[in-house]
Amino acid sequence: MTAMGSPRPAIAARTVRPAEPVLFRVSGKVGQERRTEMKAAITAEKDGESVEIKINIITLAKLTAIDPNGDLRLNVITERFELTVMGETVEQEADPVEVVLSPRNETRPDPKADSEALDVTSQADMRDWVFPEAPKAIGDRWTDIRKGTKKKSDVQFDFVFDRREVIGDFDCYVWKIASRELKEGGMVCEETVWFDRDDTSVVKSEATVRNGQYSGVRFTEFKSTQVRI
Repeated sequence: MTAMGSPRPAIAARTVRPAEPVLFRVSGKVGQERRTEMKAAITAEKDGESVEIKINIITLAKLTAIDPNGDLRLNVITERFELTVMGETVEQEADPVEVVLSPRNETRPDPKADSEALDVTSQADMRDWVFPEAPKAIGDRWTDIRKGTKKKSDVQFDFVFDRREVIGDFDCYVWKIASRELKEGGMVCEETVWFDRDDTSVVKSEATVRNGQYSGVRFTEFKSTQVRI
């Protein structure tokens, strides 16, 4: 999950001069809403055959409360969930979920969630990064290792604060992130994220994950784009 923000159009991009060091933190105001569209194309293998899967998801996240420790409580509604397999599209349903984010973008565990489901490494784990403790400047590089569990591998994240860039009405900071499971043959991911300079919410992200699984199906490549709408 990501920080909150208000929608504005995102179109052409231009690069601007570097900024001072930035302290990245999740922020927002109670009642604020953010609608996001995610499109993904998956190349998978099942029973020895190649399978093409496409996903189109639109979610609406509303900030319902901010705890005294700074945690943000979000109600996330799935407005659209289309799954296309080998050219056939079906509509999926998803219940609203409550998500709690720390100021550093850590998703707090849901005590009502299935513990077994939480113990399976997924493509989402490859993008489960957190904001650094200290401010970062353009050109900075740093590494973070997220510890796994008995079934999940440790994941290493290598970050680059790449540039500042204007996309339409959004003045953005841009990160490049490379992540990998610390095990032989594990998943790897390359991601670029555009953060709104006003509140460090995500305006856009592009990611490619390789050598993983989605809903129990092994995939060779999972390419996704997420944009605020």
